This record gives sequence, C-alpha cells and structure tokens, in this order.
Amino acid sequence: IADEEIAKLGDDPDRFEAARELFLETALADEYADFLTLPAYEHFA
Repeated sequence: IADEEIAKLGDDPDRFEAARELFLETALADEYADFLTLPAYEHFA
C-alpha cells in the first residue's frame, strides 16, 4: 500500500521515499523511540 501511495504523490519521489522509510522504521520498530524526532535526526543528519 505504501508504494502505491508514494507513486500517487509524484513531484519529489526521493523526499517522499525518505519520509516513507522513516515512518516505516519508527512505526514497525520492536521498541518505540522515547522521542520520535530522534530517529528523524539520525536519518537526515
């Protein structure tokens, strides 16, 4: 489903793909991060 929705967005697929990866990483993690911004900082640093 995520791939289909990303394909619909069009404009900047790299940006949306990075957001998708981050979302799936945090949403499907065995343990949630104390602060959800921390994985984002690590991902985009």
